[in-house]
Amino acid sequence: MTAEDRIVAALRRTRKYGALDAGVLAWAAREALRRAGGEKDALDFARRKLHEVSGAFLDAAARKRVLRALEQAAVAEGEEWRELLRAALRAHASSAERGDDPGALWRAILARTGPVRSVLDLGCGIHPLTLPWSGLERDVRYEGWDLDQEVCAAVERALVPTFPNARIRPTDVLGAPRYPEVDLVLALKLAPTIERQTPGALSALLGRLRARHVAVSWPRRSLGGRRRFAAPLDPDTGGEIVTLGDEIVQIRRITP
Repeated sequence: MTAEDRIVAALRRTRKYGALDAGVLAWAAREALRRAGGEKDALDFARRKLHEVSGAFLDAAARKRVLRALEQAAVAEGEEWRELLRAALRAHASSAERGDDPGALWRAILARTGPVRSVLDLGCGIHPLTLPWSGLERDVRYEGWDLDQEVCAAVERALVPTFPNARIRPTDVLGAPRYPEVDLVLALKLAPTIERQTPGALSALLGRLRARHVAVSWPRRSLGGRRRFAAPLDPDTGGEIVTLGDEIVQIRRITP
């Protein structure tokens, strides 16, 4: 067993990171071995990197609340179902920043894209839970990619009875060999995370997409408020920029 394998195995045994996508665990282990001293220091470094890309948005206590709400939502209906989805959204740090209107971001995007029949949501977190407020048809083809296998499965189970074509997959966004062809790609607050993994990753990612429109958003500041983020894309790349609270969204057309 290599040092990378041992670090990945140690991360797999942790409650916080054990359910993350295998490719991301391997990336964290490689980065740690490259930049840390010994293997013990590398394990600590790998945990810090994983916290940056995943743990900061959903700590252990919040993750339990989300999973509990989604377990109940999978068998609920009507307003009870919607309220359970709202409870999960409030528990997730990034989703909670968007406030009490889960449809506001959707309205801003769809007003500029027109009708959408297929969506790829990259680094989706639990954002797919906003589908009931999206205005999209129930048969929309919706694919979400994120890192936490257990949370992805729980989100899908909660949505599929109402949105049967929703698929939420544990996938390393940067490690995907190809991206499905869709009407709309969402990359919401993804830039700070993937730029930590690989500088220049967002521009490279956008160049590989097969979509009619893409919506890229970024926060004005970090979750703790200590860091301010610059726009990850040059405004001259086209599209329209919309500000919703502390989130800035650039919506642009990729293909005719």
